[in-house]
Amino acid sequence: MRSGITRRWLRGNLLLTVLLRKENPTFALLVTVAGAGLLFFTVSKLAGSAFGILGDLKTAAGDTGAYIDLMFKILGISIVTQVVCDVCRDNGASALASQTETAAKILVLSLLLPLFQTVIGIVTGLVK
Repeated sequence: MRSGITRRWLRGNLLLTVLLRKENPTFALLVTVAGAGLLFFTVSKLAGSAFGILGDLKTAAGDTGAYIDLMFKILGISIVTQVVCDVCRDNGASALASQTETAAKILVLSLLLPLFQTVIGIVTGLVK
């Protein structure tokens, strides 16, 4: 029942956004963001069980659990960046979308630097 209500609301949101885009672009942006928020909330509730299983895997992994945390952080950054960039492009702000993508790439790279250091240390240890 809840899923049907959400689908109807999202269809209405899409229709309202398309109709409002030419008349009132600012309000259309707010409607789009509200729809994206509802969709994200609905999907995040459904994905809770999957994250529970991945949390169990992290516990079983022991010392390498930090790498799983890193993977979750990067996945979250990627998803949020994609949603933000899509909303920006839908509203004609492609320059802002490109800058957001670049900032997200730099953020992911900064998170990955310690992992790169570890890999390089392992490789140089094997070569010696």
